[in-house]
Amino acid sequence: MASTKGAAADAGWVTARTGGSGFRTEVTTGKYALVVDEPEDVGGSGDGATPYDYLLTAIGACTSMTLRMYASRKGWPLEEAVVRFRTTRSHAADCADCETKAVGVGRLEREVELRGPLTDEQRQRLLAIADRCPVKQTLERGIEIVASGRGERSGDGGQGTPARETERAPDAPREAAPDDDRAIDEAAEESFPASDPPGWEPLHPGAPGEHTVVRRPER
Repeated sequence: MASTKGAAADAGWVTARTGGSGFRTEVTTGKYALVVDEPEDVGGSGDGATPYDYLLTAIGACTSMTLRMYASRKGWPLEEAVVRFRTTRSHAADCADCETKAVGVGRLEREVELRGPLTDEQRQRLLAIADRCPVKQTLERGIEIVASGRGERSGDGGQGTPARETERAPDAPREAAPDDDRAIDEAAEESFPASDPPGWEPLHPGAPGEHTVVRRPER
């Protein structure tokens, strides 16, 4: 458990701590704590999901929450949004190869299930909004990781990686979002694309009231 001094230093950060053996990692963010691990067959203790699982958790939860927010503000009868993601990549295998190879998740498979007596038009619009979730946009745009103003410490009191100077504001995206036509949503004070995202194809779900399952690999 982190000391009071350590907790104060970690305020505002997501902090991961891995001990001297195994892969079990304790992560804290504010008042919340979770465990990340690897399966036993690759040397872990199986006490938690893998980092790639949490990556999919982030985009899945963000997609589902974005659908709920949009439907609620429009007053649409979305009873439940179920979003599933999967990848065939192994985090343990990628860790073993990361020193000499370019590794990482390059493709995710997604399923979106919309439950409730929605019209076809409402279902199609919600599927378009699913492609606008902030985490999905973040991953597609790319992320720049820089050392903080505190630098990176080697653990012996010395400085590991010096902080990089950057003219970019700390919370600014790496690059601006595409300059597409946007319109303020009529039912909320939130901006959504005025037209469907590029490459989005109309779908043909079932009759209103039926569950809609969309299986579409991410490009």
